[in-house]
Amino acid sequence: MKNLRPSILLACLLFAGNSSALSNVEPEVVTPAPFGSLTAETPIAVEAHDWVAEQADNLCGISNLKRVTNPALVNYDSLLDATPQMTEMREKRIKPDSIEGKTLREAARKLIVTKAQAVQKLGGYDGLWKAITNKDGRSIDDVTADVIALF
Repeated sequence: MKNLRPSILLACLLFAGNSSALSNVEPEVVTPAPFGSLTAETPIAVEAHDWVAEQADNLCGISNLKRVTNPALVNYDSLLDATPQMTEMREKRIKPDSIEGKTLREAARKLIVTKAQAVQKLGGYDGLWKAITNKDGRSIDDVTADVIALF
């Protein structure tokens, strides 16, 4: 029954008790296209998105550019500067290369990712990126201020 059209399958279910109702119905057998029969001219129902980005620029969410449909941008340097950890480093003049500086910087990175994930979900974005563009020139929301507001 897998290869029957849905309308025939529905008719079978509706008239299962009445065999005379289906006596003139011929099931249509649907066979898949043979392997290798697709050509460059064969239309395929896949919507292409021409997103341009580096994998390393994905902050959270979908990172496969073929699946991206609604990304958002963030200015990572602004996010980093706005974290309480980086403020503490500036105020206490902690060297970035010191153990304490590296610890604070890692804590800042984790905070940014956590808050970015919240903005991603709240805004309905499928990913937040440090840099991403589309070949068609469409505008991309910058949600840097939204992430900073959650610090």
